[in-house]
Amino acid sequence: MKTSIGDLGAGRVARVASTAPPAAAPRAPAQPATAPRLPADRGPEPEGPSSAQPAPVPLLKAEAVSYAVGKHTLVDQVSFHLVPGEYWGIVGPNGAGKTTLLRLLCGFLKPSSGAVHVAGQRVDSLQPNQLARHLALVPQDSGSELDFTALEVVLMGRFVHNSRWRESPADRQIALEALQAAGARHLADRTFRTLSGGERQRVVLARALAQEPQILLLDEPTANLDPRFQLAAMETVRQAVDANGMAALAALHDLTLAARYCDKLLLLHQGRVVAAGPPETVLQPVILAEVYGVTVTVERHPRLGHLVVLADSLLPAPSW
Repeated sequence: MKTSIGDLGAGRVARVASTAPPAAAPRAPAQPATAPRLPADRGPEPEGPSSAQPAPVPLLKAEAVSYAVGKHTLVDQVSFHLVPGEYWGIVGPNGAGKTTLLRLLCGFLKPSSGAVHVAGQRVDSLQPNQLARHLALVPQDSGSELDFTALEVVLMGRFVHNSRWRESPADRQIALEALQAAGARHLADRTFRTLSGGERQRVVLARALAQEPQILLLDEPTANLDPRFQLAAMETVRQAVDANGMAALAALHDLTLAARYCDKLLLLHQGRVVAAGPPETVLQPVILAEVYGVTVTVERHPRLGHLVVLADSLLPAPSW
């Protein structure tokens, strides 16, 4: 049963309003780093056709995707796939290729080589209105000069479901629920261009939720947000993924937030995938020191159980 956007907002508000930092409720605490993640302890699988479960069909798939501008390769042979119910984070230093990769995945840029598939179809074969039924993007720059109310901006996410570009009472209700889920219901009647950067970010997230996509791409969704709404934004996306079987991919700088909310991470450096997998696999001090040029301490949160990454000191300037 599909959960409404309003249900997501109610669950998020209850957790964010508590005195302790909210945990990602749908996720069980991560296992200690020393615990094996391989299925060796489950014993042999029973024989017969009933023992094999069909693999989920990827909603989004990148196959050896590269992108170059002149002699500069910005994304280099990136491959991965997202299945329903997964929340991935793209992490890496400034200039690693995170935003460029997102623009390739949503069809804004054409790969120099490789291919991107959305719902089994090449992204460059889909018309914009077809693609918008599958995928929504929350960009870094939300455009501050829009002379619309916040509610009208969110209603733009419903255009893909209405060929006549006319809102219905149902569209309006979905938009209001999306604003509530993003913690921006009180901004509905405010003019978008008068909002702060963090308020605009929440409205744009609401617009993407109102679009009801299968795939949600987010470029630094916690930028310009205070700690409360950083947690709220990540929690809202996490709940949408868990409740409705969608998939999400977010470019993030905060490694601790990424470890807390994401199922898997894709670590980029100079456009290449350095590591990919669960946070315990990716967020290793040796790997992070090489990529970020700092020594780090990686610990577990004493109560919530997720990894916490603390930068310690600068390393000598890298040769690259």
